[in-house]
Amino acid sequence: MATESEKAKESIHALGIKGTAERVFIYLLEAGVSPVSKISDAPHIPKASIYDALGELQNERLVIEYSENRSKEYGPVSDSQLKDLIASKISSIKNAETALLSLMALGHKEGPTKPKIKFYTGKEGIRQAFRDTMWHEKCKETFLMWPTNEMIDILTPEFSKWHSEQRLRYKVHMYIIRKHSDRKLDKESEEKHMLLQSDGWKNDRDVRYAPKETEWSMSFWVYDDKCLFASSTGEQFAFIVQSREFAHLMKLLWKNTWAVSTE
Repeated sequence: MATESEKAKESIHALGIKGTAERVFIYLLEAGVSPVSKISDAPHIPKASIYDALGELQNERLVIEYSENRSKEYGPVSDSQLKDLIASKISSIKNAETALLSLMALGHKEGPTKPKIKFYTGKEGIRQAFRDTMWHEKCKETFLMWPTNEMIDILTPEFSKWHSEQRLRYKVHMYIIRKHSDRKLDKESEEKHMLLQSDGWKNDRDVRYAPKETEWSMSFWVYDDKCLFASSTGEQFAFIVQSREFAHLMKLLWKNTWAVSTE
């Protein structure tokens, strides 16, 4: 259990006071109003930095200077002054919280100023890329070119079910373009059959099938200002591009394919 001295130090740290200023303030709290000569006799307080520490404490309005008969003494502020000071700091922190959260929301809306690309390799790397999709409340729609049978084999039915359940938690609607051959999904394995019957696989999604002659083996997934690309067969790699302009272009290309696909 923390001692009273340790609790005091933690509280002073919360006010942003550390080092020699912390030691001087603790001394004044315990000893009361004191001249510099007494403060300098206290253990673990470097004499050369006492005036700097006192100046810091005065700037933080934690210490008051008393001058009598040309000698100076220093003491902590009153209980009521300390309460007012802490209340002021709490108010400042709350205002800063509001401002920073607003700024973060604006930044999320406008997207990053510098595009980012992240690469993943192997089957586990591909699954990690899908974990990094980072669903959230403001993401309401996502758009896919999806070679379904191949991607289930890469991700595994168990992982696909889990990932779909995460999407449903945030009520993200999917618009999916599948290959013509996916009209007849492979249901040979029990795990795959269970996946096709799951809520995440059935709900909040619109599906169309690309023209028969349209073949591809790599999926792409547009959400927010990101595009996730994943190989479904031999090369086994994935990458995420975070760029508003790139995401806009890929969504435009996706819409062109969606327009010629059938329900």
